Amino acid sequence: MLIEAVKAVARAVQDLDPLAEVYIVGGAAEDRLMVVSDVDVLIVTDRTLDSKSLNEFRRAIYMRAVDIYNFPWDYPVEIHIMTREEFSETFVNRGKKALKVEA
Repeated sequence: MLIEAVKAVARAVQDLDPLAEVYIVGGAAEDRLMVVSDVDVLIVTDRTLDSKSLNEFRRAIYMRAVDIYNFPWDYPVEIHIMTREEFSETFVNRGKKALKVEA
């Protein structure tokens, strides 16, 4: 179920920002997922967004995933959004695990 749910998010992201990349990070990427855990999905984009635009983009991703790609509305997912530079600093340079998801 996890992969199907995250792929629904990835498809929604590709519709809204075709150049963005989608990753599973956190406990799910590091095999620390527990029954009560949420799944952290990271969107890496070239766009620089202010807080209002960031929230609108996150909401648009979620709604599109639910409405078009049958993402379960109650699935425990947390959507994070970073620029490529932030991703490099946070994940690549520090060796943190991030699993790329193809739509």
